[in-house]
Amino acid sequence: MNRPKRPGSPARPGRKPESPRSTDNRRAKPERGAKPDRGAKPDRGAKPTRSAKPERGGRPERGAKPERGPKPERGAKSERPSKPSRFAKPERAERPERGAKPERTSKPSRPGRPERGEREERTARGSKPSRPTAGKGPAKEWNGLTRSGPPKAKRAAKPKFEFAPPSAEISKIPLVRGEWLYTTRAGYEQDILEELRLAHRGEGARVIAPSLIASPKEYVDCAFARQAMPAKTIVKAENALALDRAVTVALRDAMRDQTDKKWALHVWFPDSEEGNKSARVADVLERTVPLQANALDVQWAARRVDSARLARDAGGILAQVCVLGPNRAIVSATPAVEAHSLHAGGRARMRVDNAAPSRAAMKLEEALDWFGAAPSAGDECVDLGAAPGGWTHVLLQRGAKVLAVDPGAMAPSLAKNKNLEHISGSAFEIEPKHPVDWLFCDMVWRPLEVAAMLAKWARRGWASMLVANIKLPMKAKAEFVKRILETLREGGWHRVRARQLYHDREEVTVCAHRK
Repeated sequence: MNRPKRPGSPARPGRKPESPRSTDNRRAKPERGAKPDRGAKPDRGAKPTRSAKPERGGRPERGAKPERGPKPERGAKSERPSKPSRFAKPERAERPERGAKPERTSKPSRPGRPERGEREERTARGSKPSRPTAGKGPAKEWNGLTRSGPPKAKRAAKPKFEFAPPSAEISKIPLVRGEWLYTTRAGYEQDILEELRLAHRGEGARVIAPSLIASPKEYVDCAFARQAMPAKTIVKAENALALDRAVTVALRDAMRDQTDKKWALHVWFPDSEEGNKSARVADVLERTVPLQANALDVQWAARRVDSARLARDAGGILAQVCVLGPNRAIVSATPAVEAHSLHAGGRARMRVDNAAPSRAAMKLEEALDWFGAAPSAGDECVDLGAAPGGWTHVLLQRGAKVLAVDPGAMAPSLAKNKNLEHISGSAFEIEPKHPVDWLFCDMVWRPLEVAAMLAKWARRGWASMLVANIKLPMKAKAEFVKRILETLREGGWHRVRARQLYHDREEVTVCAHRK
């Protein structure tokens, strides 16, 4: 159908008449479709009324709404007239039944409705009789219980998925008397198990709680263990108030054959989130056990010394108490000279002055304390990887002469010290002019290459004593520690030991003698 051409509109006053060319161009524009003439549009006033609108499916007009009759009783509820449905839904009666559920009957009217306690019991789907309600008639029995019985138990919430099984409560860990107990930094439990396996004594070793490992075999000097003790006595008390008395009696029985020796007391708890909850109990036991010992045996209590180092120098005993909760503890008494660490729980908190250039100074202080020896005034030391000077600061304070080797710059506070000589170069290329007393190394480099360089110093006789901090990879730490120690022994170092100290992180400290 062709659209009729629109007649030209008369020219308005003051408006430039259209040129024939523009008119022709407008007429030459393609038409969109058959559109009715605008002039034939009906007037708005002639709009049809609402009553003239076609009906929908025979729906009655609003004005002709039928009157509602009397409301029927609920029991005799009349069916509503069928209404045309928009979607074809099946009727309720045609749905498949779930079971042998009886059909529902019409509800009785409210005045004649029976009490809830008198309703009939449902037999389908294992239904239960209705419970008696308060305020409606006398109390009736329901499954053998009256209205005052226990409330219905709430349904337990589904446990959320966890990537790791939750740890056992630390006060109920499975531990057998006579086993060795190791404590470590949280997250390094598998490394100790790997060390025990490499030592061919790992049969039966297991993680019993965060930071705690138990082994039925003999003691192993594990690099990742902070402290170790045999579980000679497992003390259980009724409450926290009776725990100190029970612990004191157990300590007295453990040292019954060595009552003439001096002894030191260490009370500690595992260094983990769960173990730190026992810190308060450990503080109380550290104060009350000496008082209980004095009340139990005055002469035995008088032989107690303040530190494990004094007990070791006197050939005495180190008594340890590992707190595992408010009413449980592990008690042990071993020769102090055989102690894995001379600090309670292996936590050696070191302090350095504010003039130290870095926190690495605390690592060296702890390493010298664990080594049992330190440079004296006038000793010649070489510090590999010295910058910014944390270890050099400690050595200079002890009066030693230091040759610091590092491409980086040293701290300005150390530059004016007359006992310091700084060489800006690579530690792998340095060769001392003559043998020195001490070799120190704290380099961020590949562990096996660092171990090979340190072995060269022993093989050529360049140093007499070694203290080094060696960084470890993220995986297979125990395997790398074993290879490092083997490399140092093959190079000529003796009495080689490794330990992850309290101030170490992803690293271990190694000490050794050349003779």
